[in-house]
Amino acid sequence: MAIQIASTHFINVYVSEKMHMNMEGSNWFVEIPFYFFTTCQYLVISFLLHNLHEQFKQKKALAEIKMEKLNTEVNYLKAQINPHFLFNTLNNLYSLSLQKSDKAPTTILMLSKMMDYMLYETSDSKVSLKKEIENIDNYIGLQRIRQGNDANIKYTVKGEITDQKIVPLVLLPLIENAFKHGANEMIHGAYIQITFNIEITQLKLLLENNYKEKEKNDNHGIGLINLKKQLELFYPNKFSLELIDKESVFIASLMIDLS
Repeated sequence: MAIQIASTHFINVYVSEKMHMNMEGSNWFVEIPFYFFTTCQYLVISFLLHNLHEQFKQKKALAEIKMEKLNTEVNYLKAQINPHFLFNTLNNLYSLSLQKSDKAPTTILMLSKMMDYMLYETSDSKVSLKKEIENIDNYIGLQRIRQGNDANIKYTVKGEITDQKIVPLVLLPLIENAFKHGANEMIHGAYIQITFNIEITQLKLLLENNYKEKEKNDNHGIGLINLKKQLELFYPNKFSLELIDKESVFIASLMIDLS
């Protein structure tokens, strides 16, 4: 709008005055066509600038709509993850309460810390990697209490955690999947190996677990589906995910570029 007003003002004032001045001492049969085409030129430029301005507004509006759609999808994914996680964790706590285990208070404390993190610290698009790892520590701690000595759980974090940021809850589905379809379904001989390698702006997660053969068709649950969607939304062309499922062993390798 400002460009259009400026162009119109230029034509009305400058061009009109020039036409009036030159027509008094010049051949107006020559001057009128010249200024006519000059005026048309500025009108075309004004029209083009106006169109460019409108296109810019449309692109901005589309970008805002796309971002709103992205946020809606992310909130939907979080809504899917949280009930799924709560269902499994509350089942763990229920089992301990039936056993009247002395570990129940510790379990409640760990669950409380996880809920505090999930309810109050995951509203931002990215969170501290340190807090995300601490949340996973609590989750694995809960699972260790539940499994006791019935499962061989190896959990290692290598590298230095500084100020890296990560999308909240993006790592939990893989780990939750390993327990849900592995150790939680096996009475004896279950094992889970979880290794984090952190290198400045690169995060690697290697996970391996065994499972009952009957669980094979169910191994890719809602958690993994949501994980893939989140990675595609937040880390396009900046992640790799490899899933290997054979001979009652499930292996997941995830790499995320955190830069």
